Amino acid sequence: MRKAYSALVFSYGCQIDKLLNIPGENLKGVYSAREFVEWYNGLPSASTLNPNLDCEDVVILGQGNVAIDVARMFLSPLDELRKTDISEYALDKISKSRVKRVHLVGRRGPLQAACTIAELRELTKLPNCFGIITHQEVEFLREKIKELPRPKKRMMELMLKIADSSIDNKIDFQKQWSLSFFKSPLEFLPSEENPDQLGKIRFSLNKLKDNIAYPTGETVELSTNLAFRSIGYRGVGIPGLPFDSERGLIPNKNGSVINERGLYCSGWIKRGPTGVIATTMNDGFETAKTILEDINSSRIDITSDQLGFDGLANSLKDIKVKPLNYQDWSKIDMIETQVGTAKGKSREKFVDIQEVFKLLDH
Repeated sequence: MRKAYSALVFSYGCQIDKLLNIPGENLKGVYSAREFVEWYNGLPSASTLNPNLDCEDVVILGQGNVAIDVARMFLSPLDELRKTDISEYALDKISKSRVKRVHLVGRRGPLQAACTIAELRELTKLPNCFGIITHQEVEFLREKIKELPRPKKRMMELMLKIADSSIDNKIDFQKQWSLSFFKSPLEFLPSEENPDQLGKIRFSLNKLKDNIAYPTGETVELSTNLAFRSIGYRGVGIPGLPFDSERGLIPNKNGSVINERGLYCSGWIKRGPTGVIATTMNDGFETAKTILEDINSSRIDITSDQLGFDGLANSLKDIKVKPLNYQDWSKIDMIETQVGTAKGKSREKFVDIQEVFKLLDH
């Protein structure tokens, strides 16, 4: 690739999720939120996941935006999901799900919850669905709220509003979700009926000191046959490219890979798995600025006779690998959109790589 291009930008994200490393993590019914999101989004590599959704309670370990995305899939009206680009097999599976309650559990407190106010507010707007936050876990916020910066203050006000909301008429709602704090998973326990299947999760009750969660010695158990681990991601290295395995990212300065002229990075693989789309956008701007500065200072040479994609395609052809270019992507995009429109949704994604190549060969 370096022979074909003057500069390369690596922006491939963080591809593996962190493990809890607790007993029972390999039980049936314990999934990573990442693989579930990939499954319902139609990634070919996740198409065989086939999760068992035949239960009423779901536990999501984590309270970031990805955790809320997973919760929303179980709580949203099917008519709304049908309009999205969700994969057909996922829609069919979710439509037959018996899930009624989704519990989002965090090891620290409400002030440390990683989700954005926009994502949390979306949960509160779901029809035929109500949210629960226990007063005991958020009451202390009333004294602290005036001292908080505005974004965090608005978030805590929303949590208090949810906690204060009357749920006397909850019997009229079809589904519910809850945010629960100060709990760390200790062990996934098997079902009494099936020793290979998740039946409960045992949690340690925590207290915070200097924003660090410490166990109190007390435990609590929550019954569930379905749990999702959503505790963060890690990047993976590419052979021949510098990589900080401890931090899980490419070592760089303002997007320029350390000690590697002409190599750049952006997004999560540059800074780690944090932030929202706007964060990544500004991060990309920084990398682009660095590239322009390097061009203007002749740190990278764009006047050479490198062949770009054509040169890369020739090299790949020699080893019998077929690359896809922008024209190929445009054709795939057009067909996915057309098929989706006919079904009343934004697009219908290809979920089989071989089907994509068959299409492009015609």
